[in-house]
Amino acid sequence: MNDLLKAWAVAVFLVLNSGCAAMLIGAGVAGGLVISEDAAKFNVDKDFNHAWAASHQALFQEGKITFEDKTAGKMEAAVGDSRVVVLVKAITRRSTSVEVKARKNLLPHLALSTDISHKIQEGL
Repeated sequence: MNDLLKAWAVAVFLVLNSGCAAMLIGAGVAGGLVISEDAAKFNVDKDFNHAWAASHQALFQEGKITFEDKTAGKMEAAVGDSRVVVLVKAITRRSTSVEVKARKNLLPHLALSTDISHKIQEGL
């Protein structure tokens, strides 16, 4: 029994420390906020237009929007020295997926991705 527990602990440790594991944080949004190596993603119980408007407002407040295509669900902005891409995708008529990617000098900027994701959620 003790060996099984040790094996389980090692397996969990390896999964959590691998680059593929996602981490769930936050509450108040359906499914929470999923953070991967280069993006923050969450689902909301709002339609596409509400999620798009909240995303647009958050990017407008944080930096300068450089590109937007509502039909494709994509907008880009310059926030400080970073480039931010927000992808908004309707899952159903009443639920939407929002993904925020931020990069600084070609490297992921997760703190900014998470910060903008929270601002979008606040706007919903």
